[in-house]
Amino acid sequence: MRKLSFMFVVLFSAARIATANTVVVELSNFKFVPSTVTINVGDTVTWVSRQGNHDVQSDSALFKSPFPVSTFSFTFTQAGTIPYHCNPHRSFGMVGTVIVQAAPQNVPPTVSIASPANGASFTAPATVPVSVSASDSDGSIAKVELISGRTVVGTLTSAPYDFTLQNLAAGAYTLTARATDNAGAATVSSGVSITVTAANAPPSVSITTPTEGAIFKTTDTITIEAAASDADGSVAKVEFFQNGIAVGSANSSPFRVSASLAAGNYALTAQATDNQGATTTSAAVNISVQAVAPPSAPQLSGAKRLPDGSFQFVVTSQKGRTHVIQASSDLATWSAIQTIVPDSDTFTVTDGSAAGVRLRFYRVQAL
Repeated sequence: MRKLSFMFVVLFSAARIATANTVVVELSNFKFVPSTVTINVGDTVTWVSRQGNHDVQSDSALFKSPFPVSTFSFTFTQAGTIPYHCNPHRSFGMVGTVIVQAAPQNVPPTVSIASPANGASFTAPATVPVSVSASDSDGSIAKVELISGRTVVGTLTSAPYDFTLQNLAAGAYTLTARATDNAGAATVSSGVSITVTAANAPPSVSITTPTEGAIFKTTDTITIEAAASDADGSVAKVEFFQNGIAVGSANSSPFRVSASLAAGNYALTAQATDNQGATTTSAAVNISVQAVAPPSAPQLSGAKRLPDGSFQFVVTSQKGRTHVIQASSDLATWSAIQTIVPDSDTFTVTDGSAAGVRLRFYRVQAL
């Protein structure tokens, strides 16, 4: 019966060693059963007397039970090998050993930011997806925190650890991730630096010449000029339009073009493009172009021969225009003898080459 009892006790005790924080050693038949136990720091050994009068005391006086002992427990706080014995029966070989192992150290988790890449750039207001990779070799991940600078901006307790940062203003940001495992150990990833740049501001543009309501004639050359600037760059070009139809462009200041327009009403606009391709169209400036009636044909009068033999006559036409004076002796062949741009609507022509010529015909062409 004792042998059967002994085997039962060994199996029971072995199971407890593997699964419990308290290990039971029985005192029976002048033996500690089991005689050697292996535990972790912080575990407790409880000795239970099943037969006879015994005590339990370590060889180094670390612990000592009363005598006789019924039940005695001791919690081991330091690693080491501790031999012990029953003092009255040590000579009977009633000795045992407790092997105390240091508690296994928790391995911290690993964590890294998978995206965005270090040095990535975004445009404000930026939406930035952040993907974090985290694992724990001897346990599980309890949580992953995303940190911007020193501020926690997001926490996830299960994979995938994907965060989204929204509406980031222009500036430089350093992102890190902190993973905490089920034992409370935490690891902070290497930092990832990103830059958020301000959105490109479009240029400004307005037509300065002509002014609203200006009236021109079809004979006029109209100068269209615009003022254009760009707050965060430069103006690459300014294009000019009349009623949506391009009339020219300028790539540098002063931004101006010239145009001749038929009679009608026109909405003039200018479109500025900056160095990043952003465009702005100016407010329209409305102008009118009026038709000019063609001038009447030049009139010749007062023809006479002068004492020196020259012919002289008066032309009535339009000042400022170019007049070509032509002469002929037979009305078949004409040759230009003078070109005159008069400063009045009436001017006199003298043909000195007509001296000695009996008959002369003249005509005037106004350009």
